[in-house]
Amino acid sequence: MEYPNSRLPSSSPCDNTMESLCSNIPVRVHRNAELADRGALRAQKDWQQHFGTLPPRYGGTMGPELNFVATIFPEILPDRIEHMGYIAEIMLLADDMIDAAESPMAAAAPHKADLLQAYSVVKAGGDMDATLCTPAARKIVDFAQAMILVDSDRAKGAFRWLVKWARLAQSGPVSSNECRNFDEYLEYRRLNVSSQCVPQFPPRLLCHLPSPKLTKLDSAMFGLSMFGMGLDIPEDQQQTCLELARPFWLQVALANDYHSWEQEQETAKAHGHTSVTNAIWVLMNKHSMTYEEANAACGERAKQYAAEYLQILETVKEREDLCQSTKYLLDMLKFGISGNIAWSLQCPRYHPDRELNPVQLEMAKAVWADDNTSWSHGPKKAANGTAQRIWASNSGIVAHRATQQAGAAVRDVAPLGTGVRTTSVLGPGSWGGL
Repeated sequence: MEYPNSRLPSSSPCDNTMESLCSNIPVRVHRNAELADRGALRAQKDWQQHFGTLPPRYGGTMGPELNFVATIFPEILPDRIEHMGYIAEIMLLADDMIDAAESPMAAAAPHKADLLQAYSVVKAGGDMDATLCTPAARKIVDFAQAMILVDSDRAKGAFRWLVKWARLAQSGPVSSNECRNFDEYLEYRRLNVSSQCVPQFPPRLLCHLPSPKLTKLDSAMFGLSMFGMGLDIPEDQQQTCLELARPFWLQVALANDYHSWEQEQETAKAHGHTSVTNAIWVLMNKHSMTYEEANAACGERAKQYAAEYLQILETVKEREDLCQSTKYLLDMLKFGISGNIAWSLQCPRYHPDRELNPVQLEMAKAVWADDNTSWSHGPKKAANGTAQRIWASNSGIVAHRATQQAGAAVRDVAPLGTGVRTTSVLGPGSWGGL
């Protein structure tokens, strides 16, 4: 496989955690990672202006060294990474808001209504009169129209999933106390992470139900990846894709539990909850392990799933019944394994003592000072999410942006054709417009 839109980071994570959770998977970072940061900052601004305050102790997708989206999805097409950064940040904000609410249904209801209004615009091709929408829905409509301009069909597919996610988010997570053992918890988490369509049944019942036969890729990572990387996966291969990725889903779930344990434990205590939806809690309370034993067991199982997924990828290479897009997506997911761990090791979300770097802080100031934040209209031509890039003259790699340049790049968005690479390994690459 070729990876034209990403690079190896200048320095790899040196924490032993990387090796304890997966091995033999390099970390790759998007060449336009700053755009993912900008998308996240724009999402935070829009959230505070139209949806509410940031959740307590909020830590988003940005990290001083790595951005979640730019590391999990290193091969997003560069004209779409800012959109993906925005979506991921909004989803994280919504998740944290719902988790902190006494009534998840009540907390999620207005946001679901806004998203449903916006989705009606998406289904209409983006041309519906948005003046009838709430201010928050109009902001979503503006963003949806921008995605449609980039890729109409895949944008509609992405929003179809987002609407489903919003509906399901109201119910909140299943309590780990309902799991009788670690295997039941893993099955619940696999369904929860991979399909986001887990019925609110006790996990012990889910274990005896067949895996959901999805007619579409109703997965956060799959659905958004198809938009982000411009992929087309036939319906008859979508369920196969989900099933082949089973070790991936389990590894990501366990790695997340491994890194988020302290944060989730504190949140549970603050709300008076007696259980934590986390593998470590299950191992400690259902299998009588100490914290040290549970932590080690969680990491070891995550590493096993990473190795299992690499073995599956070797078999995928030889399969003639899978199209190039399916093989490409499955190959890209391996970087989600390593990228998730690398990001988790340095993000303020799991390490409150970590702060954003000076470039990011200057970018944040510029985003907040910018009155023209429309995605779809105005001289910025921001519909394509393309900021002015600074390219190294010989290698085509984005140079590190100086602090004063960060603010300028947020304020001044150049038209397509100024040096943003729109290369996909599945289609012709170019320097310039779409």
